[in-house]
Amino acid sequence: MPAALLVLLILGAISVDSSIEYLGHRQLADFTASAADDAAAKALDRSSFYAQNARLSIDQEAAQAVVDRVRSTAGGGGVDITDATAEVSADGDQVTVRATGTVHGLFGPAVGGQSHVTVRASSSARVHEVIVR
Repeated sequence: MPAALLVLLILGAISVDSSIEYLGHRQLADFTASAADDAAAKALDRSSFYAQNARLSIDQEAAQAVVDRVRSTAGGGGVDITDATAEVSADGDQVTVRATGTVHGLFGPAVGGQSHVTVRASSSARVHEVIVR
């Protein structure tokens, strides 16, 4: 009977840590989606928009600055964001945010597991011109 209780305790610890890791990954994915959306909206290259050809384009430096700003306000929760980069497509109409974070387990070291897990996520946002007539 004590062995069965120990097995249940270990399985419970593994499931709790797995849940923490999953939620940390989801939090990182939410961060990348929010950062990509903000970068697409706030990092438009005004000079290309107001130029002769008037096309929507995302500025790489401004997009990275927006991602850094979002990262600085994204505190707390179960994931520590260790890296976040913005990458603008060649034609300038899409931004992709890639992030890496660390999730710390609760019971991992106690049951012979890892104390932390590295998670990665990426999200993209695209700008489109809408003509209202």
